[in-house]
Amino acid sequence: MNFYKKIISLSAIQSFVCLVTIVICFLFFLQADLIHTATSSYAYLQGHIFDFYEYNKMLLGGNDYLPTLYVIFSLWNMPIHFLDLTSLQTLNNFQWDLATPFEIAWWKTLLALFYIGTVVLIHKIASLIQTPHKTDLSLVSTLFATSPFVIFSVFIFSGYDVISVFFTLLGFYYYLKKDIKRFIFFFAIAISCKYFAAILFFPLILMIEKRPLHIAKLLALGSLAVVLGLCFYWKSEIFREEIFNLMLYKIKGNAPRDITLNNQLSLAISLIRFSFASLYIAACIHIFFKKFKSKTEWQKYAVFMSLFSYALMFLLVKWHPQWSIIIMPFISLSYLFIKNKRLLSIFEIIAMFSFVCAVVIISKFNVDVSMITHSVLKNILPKVLIINADLIPGIESIWKYVSVLIFDFYLFLPLLILFSESRNASKAKTTSPSQALIVSRLILGVSFLVIPSFICLFMPENWALYINPDALMRLNNH
Repeated sequence: MNFYKKIISLSAIQSFVCLVTIVICFLFFLQADLIHTATSSYAYLQGHIFDFYEYNKMLLGGNDYLPTLYVIFSLWNMPIHFLDLTSLQTLNNFQWDLATPFEIAWWKTLLALFYIGTVVLIHKIASLIQTPHKTDLSLVSTLFATSPFVIFSVFIFSGYDVISVFFTLLGFYYYLKKDIKRFIFFFAIAISCKYFAAILFFPLILMIEKRPLHIAKLLALGSLAVVLGLCFYWKSEIFREEIFNLMLYKIKGNAPRDITLNNQLSLAISLIRFSFASLYIAACIHIFFKKFKSKTEWQKYAVFMSLFSYALMFLLVKWHPQWSIIIMPFISLSYLFIKNKRLLSIFEIIAMFSFVCAVVIISKFNVDVSMITHSVLKNILPKVLIINADLIPGIESIWKYVSVLIFDFYLFLPLLILFSESRNASKAKTTSPSQALIVSRLILGVSFLVIPSFICLFMPENWALYINPDALMRLNNH
């Protein structure tokens, strides 16, 4: 209990309210990607080690990731596999969404454990950082643990990006301790889980190493897990197609999906993306030549360069809703360096509302009330007639683009606040979010998706048909 109070600065009642909110999300929501990935991992337990990608291509439609994630899920699945508590016997051609409620709860428990581990790591990292002004270290880990973006990614969407985040932060922790071997090792694992950890790895290397040959050596070591995975399965044509097709799809960027791009628009989007990429390269060049005056300055650059790199990534690629968690550790750590902490917490509520508006429009029948149909409680809940997007008034395209813009602004907000405070240091006042604001931020942020989803789930049929006369026809089509 003392350890919990050291990490989470909330009262017992407030902690209980947060826990109830998380449990509701745990039981009622799940996006189907987790089922596909976790079910795919059974192939290793069945002995399909060398033909893993061919076997799952035939049975489940294919796999998009390197072996690391599947190995982790395979290890976690060992107890239920050997106790014969799986849905394997019901699997057939591409019908992979047949997981039992027990399996779903088991997989989400793994994500919950990585979530807890990540919260602990955030606190340990914060304890290493020398701050220019006094900050309650438990505030940083509490803000991460109660972030609506984090709860969305781990317990609503049920995304496994938290696994990559955990290993990224483990590497970052040893980076701040200047334990380069462990820093390289854990970043190598993180990169092999999801490639985006490499976006941080490169600038962090440039901050500690200035010799070109040594930089190349460290980068090679950091990519070793990826290289080993590629070499092990390189002979598999299916493996090469699946892995690189996903990568190319994400790199194509955030071009609008509902329009046909003409040459002028394509050129404009390419120039914008080139500008963002140039900013990243310029920042890397800057820190390569930067001479840090103190340990505090070096640590601040490590946090904010990581935040800046991820924020640019969201502008450059076709991001996925579950990715919201990857930048949140560094937004949380930014509280150590900015004074107006309350403003950042308040704006997170606005950003979460915008984020939810964007994803329920962009990802209809995928990241909305439809997630309830895959949840732990899926077998006892009614069928869904309407979706969250049906409840949003006005022109969807305007809601979508404005919402994405507000969310993107939030990702850069810590940098903007830091810049503003550095320009007006004498006028900047220190403000911290109250415990009530921290809890309200979680409940409000989560409710933007949960409450409309419950409205859609339990709405009487005549009301649903009034809102959308095509609801029954659409239900049959999906």
